This record gives sequence, C-alpha cells and structure tokens, in this order.
Amino acid sequence: MGVYITLGIKYLKWLWIAALIFFIGYFINDYLESGFNSQLFAVGVGLAASGVGFLNKK
Repeated sequence: MGVYITLGIKYLKWLWIAALIFFIGYFINDYLESGFNSQLFAVGVGLAASGVGFLNKK
C-alpha cells in the first residue's frame, strides 16, 4: 500500500512541475501580447503555492 502512495505523490509532483512550467510559458506569452494581467498573476501565485509541499523531503 505504501508503494502506491509514494508513486502517486511522485506523479503529482511531476504533474505540478509540468503545470507550473506550462503556466510560466502561458504567462509570458500573454504578457507579451496584452501586457500585465493581475488576475493571471494571482492564479500563478496560487498554483506555485499549492505545490510547495511536494518539494519537502522526508
């Protein structure tokens, strides 16, 4: 049972990193097209803060 939980957490960690990279690319593209968007910035901060726990080593 513990192996499945560990694999699930590793999967979620990589999914979070991929989503963060995708968001950064999208944010840069949107910034270049239409300038700074505070709502999109707030979503990025929330996305980054939501996965900080994945970086914690045990």
